[in-house]
Amino acid sequence: THAGPQGQMSFQDYLYLGMYYCMNNAAAAAQLMEHLHASLPQARRLSSKLIFAKGALFPFTTISGEECGSYFLNSTARFHVNADLGYVVSMFLETDNHSKELQLRCLELLLETARVWLHLGQWQDGHTVFTIDDVSGPDAYNGLESSNFYTNLSARRHMLNAHENYVTMLGAFRADTE
Repeated sequence: THAGPQGQMSFQDYLYLGMYYCMNNAAAAAQLMEHLHASLPQARRLSSKLIFAKGALFPFTTISGEECGSYFLNSTARFHVNADLGYVVSMFLETDNHSKELQLRCLELLLETARVWLHLGQWQDGHTVFTIDDVSGPDAYNGLESSNFYTNLSARRHMLNAHENYVTMLGAFRADTE
């Protein structure tokens, strides 16, 4: 990966490089998954700093795994980073066969990052609509928004991917033990 203007990484680095690696370099993609999994303790700490009881929140900008952005709307309020990482992890799991250990680490990443949405969103219209309000999307020029389309759509895909991968892996692991 490359370093940003002040030696930092941003979520775009993980998103774009992760997609590239998944399609072109399986070994690099696996290393990225291992790196993200190794960063889970810091992501869990960031989540708990923001009063989320469970889950992991990956930083928008980081040098050492900790959020280093100085402006709230361009750092901590950008929850879509979790969905972007969830997309890359799901994409990785769709590629070549991986060890069960790596699959489980990737599943842990998916589940932990998806848990944050349950703290951020709320059900409306008799539990038929789940919306996430007052978050920043990938548009760096606008602040907190209600029902940011990108964030809501990404969160939906993230939660569905986490659930589908959980069900698929649970079935595969049960079949292996029978």
